[in-house]
Amino acid sequence: MRISVDATAAAYPVSIDPFVAPSSAPTASFTGTGAEQLGYSVALSADGQTALVGAPTASSTNGAAYLYQATGVVSAMLSGSQPYGSSLPIYTYTDDAPSSLSLTGTPACSEVETSTATAISASLPAGSYSLDGVSCGGLRLSGPGSGGYSFSYSGSLVVAPAPLTTTATSTTMAEGAPVPAIAPSYFGFVLGQGPSYLTKAPTCSTTATSSSGPGTLPCYLHGGR
Repeated sequence: MRISVDATAAAYPVSIDPFVAPSSAPTASFTGTGAEQLGYSVALSADGQTALVGAPTASSTNGAAYLYQATGVVSAMLSGSQPYGSSLPIYTYTDDAPSSLSLTGTPACSEVETSTATAISASLPAGSYSLDGVSCGGLRLSGPGSGGYSFSYSGSLVVAPAPLTTTATSTTMAEGAPVPAIAPSYFGFVLGQGPSYLTKAPTCSTTATSSSGPGTLPCYLHGGR
């Protein structure tokens, strides 16, 4: 790779796409006539993330060298999931970070996009949501030139319904006695919720009658949602 820089008539401070100079970059004190010879020599790092640009006649007595650092935006596409009742989503992601840099960290987001930004919490209803990328973070780049990059997050979060197990309770009755009411039992309600949160409660039945002889007879569970 070869880079050449012609600073004649340049507007200072000079930037080199896709590089950006730090605060020590050439300033407006440069005349823009080319007399400073900015770009007389250019060295590019092996990973392509930094460039050193020389200006041998930057002043009447001294030359100068300016360090330019690559900049860019790393896109991180997140895919999150959590069961209803949990506020700890698990995320996987893909990214387009430069292979010369090391990407570490664990992504996390605090909001999803609805009609307004909505906090990710245990009570977030089951469904699929778009993540509010501004509320996401947690990934880090390291390596030469990594400071010139920022992150752009996007993706989705799926809140899965909490599993609920319902069974018909077992009971006993004396031979010849009326059949007792059989109630459903539940396992899996979260957040202090209970049967009143169901759209329709299940019902129970049995083949037992008041004339049934001694023995064990089945109970059945019907409907519910």
